[in-house]
Amino acid sequence: MKCQYKDIKIDNYLENRDKYLLIDVRSPLEFQEDHIEGAINIPLLDNNERKIIGTIFKEEGMRSAKEKARQLVFPKLSQKLEAIHKAIDQTNKKCLVYCFRGGDRSKIMATLLAFERGSIYRLEGGYKSFRKEIVRFFNEEEMPSVYVLYGLTGAGKTDILLALEKEGLPVIDLERLANHRGSVFGHIGLNKQPTQKRFETLLYFKLVDKKNFYIVEGESKKIGRISIPCSFYNQLLDGKPYLINCSINERVKRLNKEYAGHFESDKEIINEALNYLTIRLGKNTIKEIQTLLVNKEVKEAIKRLLLEYYDVLYEKNRKKEKEYENTFSSDAFDDCIKSLVREFN
Repeated sequence: MKCQYKDIKIDNYLENRDKYLLIDVRSPLEFQEDHIEGAINIPLLDNNERKIIGTIFKEEGMRSAKEKARQLVFPKLSQKLEAIHKAIDQTNKKCLVYCFRGGDRSKIMATLLAFERGSIYRLEGGYKSFRKEIVRFFNEEEMPSVYVLYGLTGAGKTDILLALEKEGLPVIDLERLANHRGSVFGHIGLNKQPTQKRFETLLYFKLVDKKNFYIVEGESKKIGRISIPCSFYNQLLDGKPYLINCSINERVKRLNKEYAGHFESDKEIINEALNYLTIRLGKNTIKEIQTLLVNKEVKEAIKRLLLEYYDVLYEKNRKKEKEYENTFSSDAFDDCIKSLVREFN
């Protein structure tokens, strides 16, 4: 039986990625920070064990660290191999194992898997080689054309992107990738944002298919604490702009629905966000809006925030009407989607 795994380079994998089942044997924390899209995490070392090994390596050197790693890893190798075999048996894809830099962790698992299965692959250079490709891509590749949706807060731009995606149009929802709505209240009701590396990986796998164009929402350079890569952000600035208009009543209704429940469950977070706006709106205005929320006059509070903060902020950066390729109204949402589909097809 042939017991040797085969190393493949990152470009080989990316060109044929649908043919591989990816097994990431790094620790859960490393996996959470970022991983190649579609990978399954079956770690050789848990977070604490990896920390222990790192400490021993710094204090006692490589040999002691490897001895400790052997003590930690060997007792659970059978369990880890069984988990990988189970994952492989559920697909007809080739198995590709990787760790951080193509070192001992992936070498151990690939060797044992090759002994038991015969045909196993390992990613040369590991995750680090993939990360280098991400950096190269955003520094060197020409970004695709984009159609950019602009409009006041609450105009439904995110809902429009989702609807257009369902219609089969090429959409990139940057706020969904960043897990943030892109405003001072943008984190409310959401889990924490991904790491910068994770965001770039998610964006990369949206762009790597190389569609002729993508539809996006106009964004600032930063979405929460995530930065849009410069090359793609510059493309947003140069993209064809489209304006989405919407009445104040519809905007209030949409935002009230989106944030329903959070005004009670996330009171402290909302008050923190409101206090952040004191420098712009003044203490009296903030107190008035907080009083409206306490009195459950949520729609009126939203309306004041829109008219006195968001709309004022938006107008400072708003393009002149004649600069837009076309203008649509989202008051009649279904009609708006039909018109946009015709526009972009």
